[in-house]
Amino acid sequence: VLDNFEHVIAAAPGIAHLLNACPHLTALVTSRAPLRLGMEHLFLATPLDVGTDGIDPNGRLPGALQLFAAHARQINPDFTLDQRNLDDVQGICRQLDGLPLAIELAAARIRMLSPAQIVERLRDRFALLAGARGVAARQATLRAAIDWSWDLLAPWEQAALGQCSVFEGGFTLEAAEQ
Repeated sequence: VLDNFEHVIAAAPGIAHLLNACPHLTALVTSRAPLRLGMEHLFLATPLDVGTDGIDPNGRLPGALQLFAAHARQINPDFTLDQRNLDDVQGICRQLDGLPLAIELAAARIRMLSPAQIVERLRDRFALLAGARGVAARQATLRAAIDWSWDLLAPWEQAALGQCSVFEGGFTLEAAEQ
């Protein structure tokens, strides 16, 4: 398992060499950039489903709510996702755009805050979602994760993203070319 490989992407040919030399070897590589190897299989990590009405017709919770509940129970084994807090938990997950790291950081607040209190405090999400212990600095806060990702970009990529920031809610290729 090679995690966060994007910052050493130049070493990708070495992985190809190892895989070719060791036919029973399997590599799981996480990266924000494809390795561009012939034997590579890409699995894109997308935001988790937040759902629209909490529980789907088959009685299952959307993935974002499942993740919140699982992490909340790690912090407080007595936490139960039920009808009393379902709307608040869904609101938390929706405000965090289904992003797993942000949901995990919010669920960690269940030790001291109710889901309703977390919803109220999400107006200042960078302050609320700060300070997890025992994890890499880049994962300890939402701001650190964003800063870490930004720092990985080349200057021209940072400039391009800065130019895209003038758009609200997305944009077309034609609008970006303008």
